[in-house]
Amino acid sequence: MIARGPDRLAHIVLDLLVDNYQPVLDELRAELEEIEATVLAKSSAGLIPELLRVRAEITHLRQIIRPQRDVINRLAHGDSKMIAR
Repeated sequence: MIARGPDRLAHIVLDLLVDNYQPVLDELRAELEEIEATVLAKSSAGLIPELLRVRAEITHLRQIIRPQRDVINRLAHGDSKMIAR
């Protein structure tokens, strides 16, 4: 068990990261669906600021996720001697 400790810890941390992104993604999905409904209803007054806000949130989320994705890819490809593939 001790020898597999780093593997187990990495799995727990990555699992928590993925689980904590779900509420953010759900909120963004709901906002995009609301914008879509507004566009389809042809009542698009004030839509541009809303689109820009959601786009900024998505860009910010990508900036947070990108470095984490690189680390996860390195771990998945066995680049760490402490974490087995």
